[in-house]
Amino acid sequence: GLLEMQYPGIVQTAVVGTFATAGTMFAAYRFGWVKVNQRFTRFMTFAITGYLVFALVNLGFAMFAGISIYSSPFGWLIALAGVGLAAFTLNLDFEVISQGVSQRWPQEMEWRAAFGLTASLIWLYVEILRLVAIFNQD
Repeated sequence: GLLEMQYPGIVQTAVVGTFATAGTMFAAYRFGWVKVNQRFTRFMTFAITGYLVFALVNLGFAMFAGISIYSSPFGWLIALAGVGLAAFTLNLDFEVISQGVSQRWPQEMEWRAAFGLTASLIWLYVEILRLVAIFNQD
């Protein structure tokens, strides 16, 4: 794609980073290093909502003013926060899947858990791709 032409190897880097991050988060969940409880879920809900509002405001500035926070000197920090948020969202997906298995949810519910996990992985990939692109700028 366009980014691959501008920064050769960026797609492979983002894919490897996505799988490595997802694997690490799965290990953290399975070994109990990350506890998914009501407090964690509430925090993630507010953090995701805040990031969504930020992303929409940033999109508006990018479309109408031609500026983006990601192109600022602190853009990499915002991108890193996005990677972290997307990564920890995977733990919410793992918890939903775990509850579904342990509570023997109906088979029709499997697609919802799979969709949630897929959406989180795609979000993580996009955020890692953005971060790598920022670091590869001249």
